[in-house]
Amino acid sequence: MGLSALRTNYPTRQLGNSVDYERTKKLAFHDHDIVIIDLNDPALTWVDREELKRIANKKFGQKPRPVLCARRG
Repeated sequence: MGLSALRTNYPTRQLGNSVDYERTKKLAFHDHDIVIIDLNDPALTWVDREELKRIANKKFGQKPRPVLCARRG
């Protein structure tokens, strides 16, 4: 494979194609059994959101808490 086979869109003046994230998520689920869910999705109920958080915490561990810096003054 020569260099002519490599493709890039940089640096061009053309706008890239927009990504259809919902279609990507749908295909990931249908083709690979991967589920991508935004916990802030308004279509989720509180119960759904909490269950997803519980599953994620079990699988990946608790999210680290943000470090708050004390002000000196």
